[in-house]
Amino acid sequence: MKAKKKTVIAFERKATDGIYTDLAKNVFPDANVITISNFRGIGDIWTGDYIYDGKNEAISVEFLQYKEDIIQRCRFLRSIDSNLAFSLALRFWNAMMRLFDSKDISAVFQPMIDEYTLDIMERVASLHKVPVVSFVGH
Repeated sequence: MKAKKKTVIAFERKATDGIYTDLAKNVFPDANVITISNFRGIGDIWTGDYIYDGKNEAISVEFLQYKEDIIQRCRFLRSIDSNLAFSLALRFWNAMMRLFDSKDISAVFQPMIDEYTLDIMERVASLHKVPVVSFVGH
């Protein structure tokens, strides 16, 4: 029986210039690396495909436990209508839960948490007992 290939996530930004992808490939040279970005065209997955998709709005009991903290920690979500903030965070939460449930994720490499998509990524990874490697960019 052939061993299942490991999958790791690298969360990239324009400014990171592929550093998390390179790091993931160096740490897990035989793994499948999935790149995710808040910027269209930077990664395999654009977060906008999830946060603007109304199909991702199923209420999640797990999300409800963390929603206030996620919204309060994100300057952007705090600055918009509370219903929209809830909806955007919930959509991304549900999409990440599906991704982690459908793939055998071994690790996540991402920038320091400074907004809700990175916060959600770390929380979902933790729920799945997946380590998150994050660096301060100084």
